[in-house]
Amino acid sequence: RARRAEALPRFTADGAHVVFVRRAEYDGWSLGDPWGPGSIFVAEADGSRERRLTEGLFHPFSGLELAAHDTRIVFGARLGAEGTRMAVYTLDFPAGGAPRVLLEDAYLPVPIPGTDDLLVARIHAGEHRLARVDLAGRVRCAYDARAREFLGLCVSPDGQRLVYSDFDPGAGPFGEYRLWSFTPAGSPAAPVLLETLPYRPEARFKPLDLLQPPSWFFRPGASPGSR
Repeated sequence: RARRAEALPRFTADGAHVVFVRRAEYDGWSLGDPWGPGSIFVAEADGSRERRLTEGLFHPFSGLELAAHDTRIVFGARLGAEGTRMAVYTLDFPAGGAPRVLLEDAYLPVPIPGTDDLLVARIHAGEHRLARVDLAGRVRCAYDARAREFLGLCVSPDGQRLVYSDFDPGAGPFGEYRLWSFTPAGSPAAPVLLETLPYRPEARFKPLDLLQPPSWFFRPGASPGSR
């Protein structure tokens, strides 16, 4: 029986369907990547009438959301099967098919409520920053918020406040996870929550697990054991 793993489930606005990513060993299996690439599926909310929207694409996915009144799926992934750069892709929904690159050097797309625009993390001039983009891939606004690597993004229901998380490896002996909040109207990003990782006996953890960003573990050539 084939093994499989589901991730990144997202409801449609009417709650009738769930979109998700599946990795399965029968799809692109290899010793270097035993789970194979991820494919996007849709199913009814009770799990019935499952349908595959794409062939095996990438791993890992960096965010997956429904946008533009549930007519598009947007997600972040590697730019090309073996690439080291990231990109935000768009896929027609519910038709499926081949995804298109929306914006290169970007990841973690999140819809901005009340609009068809997206908030994305963007790598520009060697820095990870936040930007507002439209569904044609045009950058409409860049924000001052910066991070070593953004771990998660969120927009308030009224679209007036943005929240993001990151990791500071230089804070404390083993780093610090941080949650930030700011308003697009102009207030600077301010920390909402700081969680410094406590000391743990060396035998119970690998320091690199704390010092490296998530993308490090999924870099090309990384062994499955490091994931």
